[in-house]
Amino acid sequence: MEVNPRLDYRKWYEEALLKVTALKNKSSLLSWLRLFIFLAFIASFISAFVYNVVLIYPALMLLAAFICLLVYHEKVNFKIRFHETYSQCLNDELSALEYKFPFESGNKYIDPEHPYTWDLDIFGKNSIFSSLNRTSTTRGSSKLADNFINPSLENETIRKKQEAVRELSGMHQWLLNFRAYGILGTSSENSEREVIDWAAAKPYFSSLSFALLIYLIPGISLGMTILVVLGGISVNSFILYMFIPLGISGMFASRITKRHNQVSRKAAMLTNYASRLKMTETMAFSSPQLINIQNTLGEGNATASAAIKKLSRIISSMDARLNWLMWIILNFLLLWDLRQMRRLELWQKEHKQQLNQWFEASATIEALGSLAGYAILNPLFTYPDPTDKLLAIKAVDAGHPLIPPDRRIDNTIDITGKGTFNIITGANMAGKSTYLRTVGINLVLAMTGAPVCAAEFSFYPAIPYTSLHTLDSLSTNKSYFFAELERLKLIIDTLNRGLNIYVFLDEILKGTNSYDKQNGSKALLRQLVTLGASGMIA
Repeated sequence: MEVNPRLDYRKWYEEALLKVTALKNKSSLLSWLRLFIFLAFIASFISAFVYNVVLIYPALMLLAAFICLLVYHEKVNFKIRFHETYSQCLNDELSALEYKFPFESGNKYIDPEHPYTWDLDIFGKNSIFSSLNRTSTTRGSSKLADNFINPSLENETIRKKQEAVRELSGMHQWLLNFRAYGILGTSSENSEREVIDWAAAKPYFSSLSFALLIYLIPGISLGMTILVVLGGISVNSFILYMFIPLGISGMFASRITKRHNQVSRKAAMLTNYASRLKMTETMAFSSPQLINIQNTLGEGNATASAAIKKLSRIISSMDARLNWLMWIILNFLLLWDLRQMRRLELWQKEHKQQLNQWFEASATIEALGSLAGYAILNPLFTYPDPTDKLLAIKAVDAGHPLIPPDRRIDNTIDITGKGTFNIITGANMAGKSTYLRTVGINLVLAMTGAPVCAAEFSFYPAIPYTSLHTLDSLSTNKSYFFAELERLKLIIDTLNRGLNIYVFLDEILKGTNSYDKQNGSKALLRQLVTLGASGMIA
């Protein structure tokens, strides 16, 4: 389906807002209806004791209706939260169309010592990462960042990524739903890690003795309750018995609380994870990388989404113990804490090896989906062609992807192969630095599998090493000149190790006089060519 982001995203955004308004009106009506039914239940319940015990039956029916309405109301409220989040995702895309990027910038990944990410503005405010980061989890963000920090150097791998990004970029609303579920499920930065740590811990409650207890005690508790109601035992005897199941639960309360805290209040996160995994499992993908991800999620009833949803339900049941009154009632009647811990450990035993794999699959989709979202908003960008010609880059009408089209100047790129350099000259503020960044940024984008800002683009995948805006450092007592020399030494040392790299340098040796700067630049350039580097120097 052809989609015009500027028009269709605006239409979908307005439709989502109307949906939210309709759902809020429905929720308000349900709130009043719940109140009315609850008051009717209270009236019927009291009347049953005051006037006629037969009135207990309509009271029970009203109670059942209230519980059903409560469940339905929660589903409506979830839909409100989802459509509000969905509309925010659309609003983010509309902002990105205007080059006002609302996405997380990746400041935590900034590393001035990296071969190129600092110089090419890969991370930080108004960076490449901030223009395309549509991830919603810490793992997804790290996965996307790693694509830029350690890009692929294999042509086949890059082509497979391109296929995946191309396919996802045709699934506009699927991507929006996927991101919305992710934002809804985000509870804290360490949520996934806490669940994985819990799954890796040694089980304690899965032994046969605990299995016997959770079936034996509830039966005795039910029998004692019936006896006290019928007058078969005294109330004092009943109270004394209550200390047995509550005492058993109390004996293990500290251990249970410690384990429970690792997964407590993670049910919502896991429910939304299950929704994303379900979306991935049921989609008919055609690209090899997406099919491979899909295959890691299982088949039939043993799918990742079904298992994660089951874990979410168990944790939700476990969270009932956080209310002290419910803790007393549930542990007396059902030995609740031990029962739920046993359920958790049986799930842990069955799925702990797969949990990290499922989270990783979701994070990979997040990263690929971010590149796809970037492709959707830049339909005139092209998917580059990886070639085998050593250290060659050729492009037609290549521009800086962060500059709006009406202000962008596009240029040709022609680095013909190993051991060749282009020397870029021009007056101050003529755009030399921007041109170098244009080449470097598009090269890095190409190696991630994303489309690039060019009409045509072919390249040999290799790491760029840059020296475009070297920093001095008061904390390490480094002058600007010394910091630049260190950067150039890193480049020479890398070449001496026999690695194929691109080199992009902007007015090097600025900390010395013009004569030494010219001679030093010539000597450095000869050495770089001799060592087989390719690139550009301004």
